[in-house]
Amino acid sequence: MGSYKYTARDASGAKLKGSMKAADEAELQAKLKKDEIYLEKASLVKEKKKHKKIRHDRLADISRNLGKLLGAGVPLVRALAMICEDDTLGKSEREVILSVRKKLIAGVALSDAMSEEEAFPLLFVSMFRAAESSGTLSETALAMADTYEKEYRFEKKIKGALTYPKILALLTIAVVVIIMEFVIPQFESMFKRMKELPFSTKVLFGVSNFIKKNWLFMLLGIVVLTVLFLFFKNAPAFVRIVDRIKLRMPLIGKRLKVIYTARFASTFASLYNAGVPIMNCIMVSAQTIGNKYVEAQFDGLLKEVRAGGKLSDSLEKIKKKKKKLISAVRVGVGEETGAMGEMLITTAGQLEYDSEVAIEGLVSLIEPCMIIIMAVIVGFIMISVIRPIYGSYRSLESLTGR
Repeated sequence: MGSYKYTARDASGAKLKGSMKAADEAELQAKLKKDEIYLEKASLVKEKKKHKKIRHDRLADISRNLGKLLGAGVPLVRALAMICEDDTLGKSEREVILSVRKKLIAGVALSDAMSEEEAFPLLFVSMFRAAESSGTLSETALAMADTYEKEYRFEKKIKGALTYPKILALLTIAVVVIIMEFVIPQFESMFKRMKELPFSTKVLFGVSNFIKKNWLFMLLGIVVLTVLFLFFKNAPAFVRIVDRIKLRMPLIGKRLKVIYTARFASTFASLYNAGVPIMNCIMVSAQTIGNKYVEAQFDGLLKEVRAGGKLSDSLEKIKKKKKKLISAVRVGVGEETGAMGEMLITTAGQLEYDSEVAIEGLVSLIEPCMIIIMAVIVGFIMISVIRPIYGSYRSLESLTGR
């Protein structure tokens, strides 16, 4: 149901303007007609998102508290009120929960209330929607707490591991700027008197002079590129291209493949075992992968499964997927054992472990790469400066006969 702004006329022909909530324009017209008001023009008001997404660590705390309260027999509405009394909740988070509670009192289902707020992840909403049908809200809330606590630990681990490479990158830039700005100019007058300079030294001075003459244009170029990146970074086509490149990168691509498969398997296993219909399992799980290039391939998979195709055969057509998941689905889906729920849990656990190893390997690659890049840049500069000096000393030695 959305909010419509409309222009209409009453029975006397007088022009009226106003706004009203309705499922669609036909319902709006019907509502106005009851009051003898005749619709002329209507436009749907686009509502802005009320709240930003809740952080994974806060989501874990909220879910755990909710699960414990419901498990102790506290009614859902009262449980949400008690959670709002937690001093650790931020203002935005408290407003979201109070809004959900208000909708519950008005008769809206918990999952629908969460979905309307747009502050909760799709997986979270889907799991609670399944829990409402099965009557397992308490167990689901505790399971979601564990899931999002694990996600938060992964995020924190990656951010912590990237701190050192970021410092190295800034240090590299600072060293290059200092050398180019203050060190190289000290040798320029001496090198100009030399008849012949090594190629690397010519390149170094060429770069240094180019930066001095064009630093303003370079700065403007960086600003323009940054603006263009910010503008296009969320464009679907651009994101798909970048995500595809990630998967084709040497060493990194293989590790990302493991991480994406683990995310899909874990989400799919949770939803399937919660009783969510398999089509919804696929749609939600695909959106939690974190790679738009892979996610886009699931459109064809959904069509094949709807048409009666086997899930395992359709999964096999998805590029950049681990064979372990496909084998688990084929064995568990009924083709051999008919125990897909159990097989998925086992496989998801194995893939999650593989994912942790892949993340650690990915992070461990960044540090030596940054050190090598820094060493190459600084080494090139130092060699370019030292070679002509050493060459001049050798020339002097040959002239003096020593």
